[in-house]
Amino acid sequence: MPIFQQLKSTGYRKRSKVLPPYPKRTTIRTFIIPDSFRLNLSNEPFLIHDSANPYRTVVFASKTSLNYLVMCINILICKTVKQTKRNL
Repeated sequence: MPIFQQLKSTGYRKRSKVLPPYPKRTTIRTFIIPDSFRLNLSNEPFLIHDSANPYRTVVFASKTSLNYLVMCINILICKTVKQTKRNL
């Protein structure tokens, strides 16, 4: 077995011990966000909004990060929208 394949296998094995497994084939509406992604490193709730009607909107932030945002004088926002016939 080539050295790259061994390293790749070892990497995936180590990853599986730290992170949850990749989700099975699913749609964005049926995808369940694992509990390990709902908290940040400070154990604060990190998922603050998750709705699926009519389109799924997921918002990740912590109260601490939102407090920093409130104290900012200038805020730059990048709006990325997938344009469909429905949006026209």
